[in-house]
Amino acid sequence: MCPQAMFFLLFTLSTVPVLAEPNDSAPMTCAQVVAWTAGGMPTQRLDRLTHQRGLAFPLDAATSNSLSAAGMDPALLQSLRAIAPKSENRADCPGPLVRASALVRQKKYPQAQSILQKLIAADPSNPALHFAMGYVHQQQDDWDEASDSYEAARALMPGLSDIHSRLAYLLYRSDDGDDAIAEARTALSIDPGNGEAYRFLGLGLYASGRYPAAVHAFSSRWRASPTTLTFTMIWVLRSAIKATWMPPHPPTVKPLP
Repeated sequence: MCPQAMFFLLFTLSTVPVLAEPNDSAPMTCAQVVAWTAGGMPTQRLDRLTHQRGLAFPLDAATSNSLSAAGMDPALLQSLRAIAPKSENRADCPGPLVRASALVRQKKYPQAQSILQKLIAADPSNPALHFAMGYVHQQQDDWDEASDSYEAARALMPGLSDIHSRLAYLLYRSDDGDDAIAEARTALSIDPGNGEAYRFLGLGLYASGRYPAAVHAFSSRWRASPTTLTFTMIWVLRSAIKATWMPPHPPTVKPLP
């Protein structure tokens, strides 16, 4: 690929189509919002999900305090105030779940894990709780346990793009490039606007030595989320461009996302 074509892929901006995700269409409860927050769902993604589904609770002062205590980004909390609640029932923001989310934000993962284990035992069919548990395991480098939790979340909610993108990253970490690419592409087939999925697709392609495709994936991530071009993405893009012209030996060190 010539340099002109490569830089065209990197810097040509285009509109990324946004499709509705085939998820549960019921309005989100406070417990669900807190659980996705605990799971480290990016602010942009959670904002979009709540606006798609709506809220099943009024965002009064007490609920706002609970969400703030759970570690919700203030900008996201402000955005939620623009959503007209679909129910006037008092919000159910379970104290233990709020505490677990706060512990995650404080990087006290073992304590958060203990609380989440009890919550999952009481509500094993809640995909958001399994997603949060997967994130807690991931942050502790417990990769097998994280995979089990994300797979449980996927089984319960296969139409959520974010679960597939997390699995893509774990598969990339385990050197399963083909399956990582497949999961990332599944995430993007559900939601082409998922910037995190483009990121993990790019990592999988880069690790597989498919450098032009990796560059394209990262440039698509940039178009989907122009303000979130990370240092790692810049490093991988630079390496991929160089490798396209002078292919090196297969990479042996994985860049951290």
